[in-house]
Amino acid sequence: MTQYQYAPLPSDIQQKAATTNIFQRIKQLTTSRPSKLKKLRPIRLLTILPGHHDDEIMVSLHQTSLDARPTPSYEALSYVWGSPKDPETIFITGSNELWDIQVTRNLAVALRHLCYTDKPRVTWIDAVCIDQSNLDERSSQVQLMGDIYGLAPSGVIVWLGPEEGESKYGMQLLEQLSSKVEIVEPGTFVPSAQSQHDGTWADTNQPLPYQGRELFALGCIINRPWFTRVWIRQEIFLASDNALVLCGDCTMTWNNFCKAVRCVFAKNTPAVLRQFPIQTRWFKENENSLARICELARKTPFTYKRLRKAQGYSDCKDPRDRIYAVLSMVYAPEQQLGIVPDYTLSILQVYRDVVRRFVGMGDLDLLAECRPTDSSWISWVPNWSQFSRSDSLQYTFLTGGPFLAVSRNLNNDDILSISGVRIDRVSKVFDLHNLIDYNYGSFIKMIRTLIPSDYAQMNYATGGSAIEAFVRTLVTEQLEEICHPPALGPPKLLDGIQTIRKIIAPGNEAIQYHDFDDGEKKFISFVNTTMEDKTFFFTSSSPPLMGAGIQSLQPGDLVCAFLGCERPLLLRPIENSKYRVLGPAYLRGYMHGQAFLGPITAPFRAVTTFVPQSGGDVFGFLDTGTGRFQIEDPRIDVLPLDWRDYKKYCKQGLRPLRTVAPEVFESVGVKMEWFDIV
Repeated sequence: MTQYQYAPLPSDIQQKAATTNIFQRIKQLTTSRPSKLKKLRPIRLLTILPGHHDDEIMVSLHQTSLDARPTPSYEALSYVWGSPKDPETIFITGSNELWDIQVTRNLAVALRHLCYTDKPRVTWIDAVCIDQSNLDERSSQVQLMGDIYGLAPSGVIVWLGPEEGESKYGMQLLEQLSSKVEIVEPGTFVPSAQSQHDGTWADTNQPLPYQGRELFALGCIINRPWFTRVWIRQEIFLASDNALVLCGDCTMTWNNFCKAVRCVFAKNTPAVLRQFPIQTRWFKENENSLARICELARKTPFTYKRLRKAQGYSDCKDPRDRIYAVLSMVYAPEQQLGIVPDYTLSILQVYRDVVRRFVGMGDLDLLAECRPTDSSWISWVPNWSQFSRSDSLQYTFLTGGPFLAVSRNLNNDDILSISGVRIDRVSKVFDLHNLIDYNYGSFIKMIRTLIPSDYAQMNYATGGSAIEAFVRTLVTEQLEEICHPPALGPPKLLDGIQTIRKIIAPGNEAIQYHDFDDGEKKFISFVNTTMEDKTFFFTSSSPPLMGAGIQSLQPGDLVCAFLGCERPLLLRPIENSKYRVLGPAYLRGYMHGQAFLGPITAPFRAVTTFVPQSGGDVFGFLDTGTGRFQIEDPRIDVLPLDWRDYKKYCKQGLRPLRTVAPEVFESVGVKMEWFDIV
C-alpha cells in the first residue's frame, strides 16, 4: 500500500513577503494598495464512501474552489483531533489506485459515525483536507477557515464523540428541554407552545425535575473535550443556523442544544439552590462548563481581549493557533490589524507581531496579560502558550485616560519604547498566598499584619480614609458601588469598612468568624478569591500608596501608568536603563486616569455602567448631585486642546480615544518618561 501524496493546491491568497523588521511589515500592510488580482480560494473536499460501521474507512479527495460555480456542496466537521498516539489507517481511492493515510483514532471514530450505508457524504475535515506537513499550505488554508465554515452549504457538524456513560440520555434530556422553552431575550424564557400549561420549565426560580441520574447524564455531555478546544469557537461562531450536534448516534440542532443549556444555566439561582442541595452541588461542579457553552452561543463579534480571556481554559495543539483560531470572530476594527496566519514564524514571532499591531493602533491593553518570564522571552509579549489564571480585576478601568498609546520606533523588534508616568516604587511586599486558604483565623491575622490599629484615623495619600483605600485594594475595587446602578453580586464598601474596623479594634483580639454578619462574610469571601494569586504592596512615597500585584513582586519594582493601557503596569528596572514588564497592578488612587489628568473631584466619581451603543459595560463618571452618568471625562479641559469632537462623541454613548503628544501633558505639569522595555 502506498502512502498518499498531496498534490499542491493552486496558488491562492496573495501574501506579503516577510521582512526582517516588523515596522516595515506593518507599514506594507497599511500603505499598500489593494491588489486587482482575483483571489483564489482553493480547497480539498473529502468524500466518505458508503460502508458499514465495521468496514475499512474508504474516502476520496478532490480539489475544488470556494469560488466554483455551482458552489460545491459539503459539510464542515468540527471535532477534537485527539491524541496522535496509536493512529488508524484510512484508505483514499482514485484513478484505479488505493493509498493509505494515518488519522487519529478520534477522527476515525467520527468518520465511522458519519459514513452512510447507501450514499457518499462530502465533507471538509482539516486533518485530511489540508496537507499538514506543508507549512505554507497550512498558513493559506487557515486564512480560509472563516469562509470554509461560514459558507458550508450543507452546514457544520459538531462531533462531540461516541456514546459513553449516560450521554444518550443526556442528549435526550436536552432535546426535551429545548422543546419546553423559548428565549425572548438573554436570560429570559417563556413556555413553548408545547408546554403552555406548565410554566415551571421557563421559570428560573423553579428547579428542573432532575435528580442524580439526570444531572450525571447532562454532565456526560457538557464536559466533553470538544467544548475546551480553541478552534471550535470560530467554527461554531461562523456556522449557519442548520449546524448539527452529533454525539454517538444522537443528533440535535446547535440552536436547540444552546437553548437547552442556557435554560439549565439560568436555573442557577439562589431560589433554586436554597431548596435543592443536589442541584447546588452539581451547579458548583459544572458552572464553568455551562458558562463556556453559553459564551459559544454568542453570535456577535468579539474583541481580541475578550476572546483571549475566554480562551483561558481552551486547548490547542499549536500555540500559534491561540491567535489564528479566532481571526474570523473579532469585530471589524480589529480585523483591520492585518494579522495573517504564517506557520513558518516561531511562537514568539507570532505573538510579538500581534502586540506590535495593537501598539500601532494605540492600544497597550495586551501588556496587562504579561507575566514574569526568563530572559529568553520578550517581557512585553504575553506568552499565551502558557496557561495563566484569569485575572480577577473584573471591572473596566481607564488608567491611561481617554488617550491612545504613544510609542517610538527604535528599529529593534525586541524593544518596545512607550510613553508613560512613573507613579511610585514598591517598598513593602506581603505575599498573601499562604494566608488565603479560606481559614478565617488566617484572614484575621493577615489584616492585623498589614495595618496597625490606629489606621482607622488615618487619611490616604490621594484622598479619603486609609481604611476605605485598604478595603478597595483588598478586593481590587470589586464593590457594589463601582457599578451604576449598583451591582448585586459584589460586597458593599460599608461592609468592608466595618469588617476591617472590627478586626483592628483594640480589645477584639479574640474575634471569630461567627462574629461577622452576612455582608461582612461576603466581603471576606471576595478578599479570599481576589488575593489568592496576588501580593499586597505599599509604595515608598510618604504617606504610601496601596496596591495589589503579581506574586513575584519585589521591593524596588516600579508602578507606572501608560497612555493607551487600562491598568497600571509593574516594571522591573534592569541594566542599560531598560525595563521588563512583570504584569498589571491595582493601585488605589490611580485606576482612572489620575496620573495624566489629576484627581477626580466632587461631584463626580468613577463608575462603570452598561451602554447599549457600546454593547457592554463602559467606564465613566457619575454626577452624584444629579445622578447622571457621562462618558466624558470632567477633567479633560485641563489639557489645552480642542475637545469639541471628543465631547460630541461622548454624548452619543461612544468613547473616542485620541493621540496626545507627551509634550502636551508636560505643559500642564505631568512628568512624562520614555520606557524602553525588553
